[in-house]
Amino acid sequence: MPANTGTKIFADKETNNWFKACIALNVTKEGLTNFVENTMKKVHTALGTCSSYKKAIISLHRFSGPSWKNTKRHDWKSNWWEIAKCFLPPQGYANVSSVQESDFNAVINIILNCTDFKNYLSSSWLSPPPPDPLCPLEKVIRVLKCFKHN
Repeated sequence: MPANTGTKIFADKETNNWFKACIALNVTKEGLTNFVENTMKKVHTALGTCSSYKKAIISLHRFSGPSWKNTKRHDWKSNWWEIAKCFLPPQGYANVSSVQESDFNAVINIILNCTDFKNYLSSSWLSPPPPDPLCPLEKVIRVLKCFKHN
């Protein structure tokens, strides 16, 4: 078998575009990681003064539907990431222990679902407001879903 047979995969335009998209998602996720971490640490600190974490999380969730399946309630007081996991999609993140271990979908959903991020984003990111399909963050999630299913 010739030594260069394995490199033909990169000659296929569709495969090459898929790899480029994967790299772009990873780079974007890495670029947003510190922003998400710093913002959610501020949220966590602010919640530390509330008597009811659950009510506060519900009030911060854009759609009032936190993802309770992902989080460990007993760790809310000591671990900001357990609060952040309430803003993730409902399945698949229970065992993810940090934003660094998460994927782009997690990062973008935290930014979309936690209303505190509106204080740090350009208003154009959330205009028109979610769940409007023309909202840029909603568009990103739709494109990501299409990408994942292809």
